[in-house]
Amino acid sequence: MIEQLYISISEACTRYGIGRTTLYQLFQMDGCPPALKLGGKTLLKVKDFDAFFAAQLEPAVVTQNKTKQKNAAAG
Repeated sequence: MIEQLYISISEACTRYGIGRTTLYQLFQMDGCPPALKLGGKTLLKVKDFDAFFAAQLEPAVVTQNKTKQKNAAAG
């Protein structure tokens, strides 16, 4: 299977499990990769957005692990 380099807004929403409004809000965040406008279509570079979402999820995982460790120590 050929790996896609760019995906549409709809494909990104499906891939990352978020809505269109959330995705457009993410465009306002520092560090969010820019979207590419091609005619009337907006495309996102998969590699850049995968890395962006991985970086966003990393702090949440660390926080969850710390909470679990605290609960285990207290319990």
